[in-house]
Amino acid sequence: KILNLRGCGEEGESTNSEEPPPMKDVPADQPWHAIPLMQKLAKQHRSKKRRPHRKTHGKIGFKDLTKLVASRWRNLPSERVKHYKELARMDLKRYEAEIEWWTSRGFTLSHDKK
Repeated sequence: KILNLRGCGEEGESTNSEEPPPMKDVPADQPWHAIPLMQKLAKQHRSKKRRPHRKTHGKIGFKDLTKLVASRWRNLPSERVKHYKELARMDLKRYEAEIEWWTSRGFTLSHDKK
């Protein structure tokens, strides 16, 4: 017996009362379940309207923020740069120790899975 792909009920009976929207590029007499899945998904994606892009706060854009942070980093005194680099080195050691702790207990990292 061929499975009814449109619903879970008996043949000819459908649990989905809403019919799919008509598609211009598919003949009307072709059964809906015979249309390839990707074609259905592409059609549904094209029919959705996208909302217009809005700035969330309007104060500063990402590009300007990046330039501001970079200019402040360039203008820092060398002793403050050394301080921040030392903090980064200590945090890297902590991170590596945590990774070692987790891997020694049999956990795998997401980029190690293959």
